[in-house]
Amino acid sequence: MLNAPYIIRSIVHRLHCYNFCACLCIVRPAYSFLTLDVIEAMCSCLVAEAEDGELSHRSDVESERRILTEFGRCLTQVIDSASRTRGL
Repeated sequence: MLNAPYIIRSIVHRLHCYNFCACLCIVRPAYSFLTLDVIEAMCSCLVAEAEDGELSHRSDVESERRILTEFGRCLTQVIDSASRTRGL
């Protein structure tokens, strides 16, 4: 004889797990966090770093290194923000 309450609980549990997994799979792609506003803000930071290099009379190599470092910092902030939004 079938144990109806156990079967119902088992089905409900499976549906709950399926819905949870489906929610985890439906996430925004990483590139969707690079909105026009974010890109403009990143470009402003990079231009400011380049201008600072010119005003400080840094070498081209040093200015390039600092601009790339700033770009990496900006991308790290976008990734961190995306991770917090996704709840990872």
